[in-house]
Amino acid sequence: MRILIAEPDEYYHHHYADFLGSLGELRFVKEADGVWGIMEQFQPDVFITELLLPEKGAYEILKKIRSDGKNSAMSVLVFTRVQNMEDIKA
Repeated sequence: MRILIAEPDEYYHHHYADFLGSLGELRFVKEADGVWGIMEQFQPDVFITELLLPEKGAYEILKKIRSDGKNSAMSVLVFTRVQNMEDIKA
């Protein structure tokens, strides 16, 4: 299984590797702008993303994934450390 993880804070990368590394190959990206290029090359089965990525954020990436025929069936998990629901809705 190929898993792409969009997480801006490198501190969490080793945690993901510890928990998910046995499931398959992991790739990490820290910024929204880098996601699409890696996704095209790596062709992940699963995409895990922090909701609030630097620059664009995950919203634009998620829209593109769902509108793109090649990635529309990919499993996606979105998380955030934001505690205020109003910030998430914005």
